[in-house]
Amino acid sequence: MIVAFQFLYSLWSLTVVSSNQSEAGMRLFEIGRSRDQNRIFYEATLRNDGNLNTDDPIRIYWKKRDSTEPLTNIQRKFAYGLVIDKAHAERILFHFVSYPKRKLLLSKTAGQAGYRVLIEYQGDWSILNDIFVQIDGGTFWVPKIANVRLRLMHPASCKILIENINPKKL
Repeated sequence: MIVAFQFLYSLWSLTVVSSNQSEAGMRLFEIGRSRDQNRIFYEATLRNDGNLNTDDPIRIYWKKRDSTEPLTNIQRKFAYGLVIDKAHAERILFHFVSYPKRKLLLSKTAGQAGYRVLIEYQGDWSILNDIFVQIDGGTFWVPKIANVRLRLMHPASCKILIENINPKKL
């Protein structure tokens, strides 16, 4: 019952949050965890002309209750931080520090204002909406991650796709 509530809450919060634009940039996706209700947000940082700030293209921060906090150095270097592989004015290729095998593409949305993060899924590129990490114990340094769920949307059909990743099988 609790898992179902968390899933429904995450869908609701994505509907409300994903269309928002902060003062600094445009929200791209978020990460939720089973450990608590705190969420990590990823935003495109834009220049005054509306193009990506290629020096610092993605801002990452925690939303904890009513406060906003930056990632700690440990979180940025070992878990939720990003590595920029290639940067151009309208496209950024990057990966998570914790999983370099999976590439993501920050790209201008065709025919619309704004940017989206795309990830390859079943041989096609899909829009990344959110990530949910199921943590079942472990320690601070070595959490026991049971499952990682990516909620995607196919750009042509607008069909919602769910990819479940079992870290034990990687």
